[in-house]
Amino acid sequence: YDDHSADNHSKLAKEKSAPSRDEWNWRRDAVAASIVKVQPTICALQEVESRRVLWFLTRSIEREHSLIYQEVCNESHDVFTEQDVGFIYRQPAELITTTVFSRSPVQRASDDFYDVSKHVLGLFEIPTGSPASDSAADSKPERVWVMNLHLRAKAEAESIRLRQARLVYHWLEETIRRGDNVIVLGDFNTETRFSDKQTRSSLAETATDANTSESKLSDMEVARGLEQSDPRYQLVDLQNYQDPASTQTHLLSDRSFDRILVTRSLLEDAPNRRDLVLSSVAVRRDLAIRADVDRPQEHWDEYWQMPPDQRDLSDHYPVLATFKIQ
Repeated sequence: YDDHSADNHSKLAKEKSAPSRDEWNWRRDAVAASIVKVQPTICALQEVESRRVLWFLTRSIEREHSLIYQEVCNESHDVFTEQDVGFIYRQPAELITTTVFSRSPVQRASDDFYDVSKHVLGLFEIPTGSPASDSAADSKPERVWVMNLHLRAKAEAESIRLRQARLVYHWLEETIRRGDNVIVLGDFNTETRFSDKQTRSSLAETATDANTSESKLSDMEVARGLEQSDPRYQLVDLQNYQDPASTQTHLLSDRSFDRILVTRSLLEDAPNRRDLVLSSVAVRRDLAIRADVDRPQEHWDEYWQMPPDQRDLSDHYPVLATFKIQ
């Protein structure tokens, strides 16, 4: 949140607004400097106040670091937090379109789905051309659908998150089955970690209980599409490619709220053409932590009383996935 609270109506938004223009300038510029350390092509952000805030962020990146980013944001209808999700992105990526979904009347009437107010789907085009080749196969750009989302928080809300995850997968299932590149990422607020032991091998194990709308799977397994049995259309959790000792993404111990799920097309090198293939993935705690890790109470309740060089930039730690063109 910026320092202008006149457009905030909820108690939370007013409390979390920066207390002065100077403090807001500090936070904006500190976040900009952190992003520039890795210069992501596409950066997905959650818990942002508005597109205006992202515009101020991209202007800071350009002014202070001579990098040009564009911004896009979904103005959600979460009136309690007044938080949105959005992207900032830079060349060579081009944003082709954005989509915000709604539940159908049938979905609204069903207990199987729950609204995801904070989400935005972007279609990005990435050039893959090789300067040394004029081949059409070498020059065709890759298109990647990126769903940025923020699901319901707290352990007791797992039933809601599970139904939100089912809705998100339902929105994307046709695109996934078509064989397109799809990334689903953001703040899942999940209480579960990825493990090979979580993978169910039979339809009977992945099916929803016939007597209830509750799945036997975790929220992350539902988000991956494990309620259908064909592994070709199940998303892969990139946490499986991380160091098991370095998967914490939040100041709360042993929490991995922030995840990146991808289609298998982004893990396998396609023959006879240049495409995007996963190179690495890591949690970058260093981009958020400024000195010692903030204690929860001081970060949430005493943030603006802390010295600036002691304030962590977020209680979440960025997850960075790198894809090579090959």
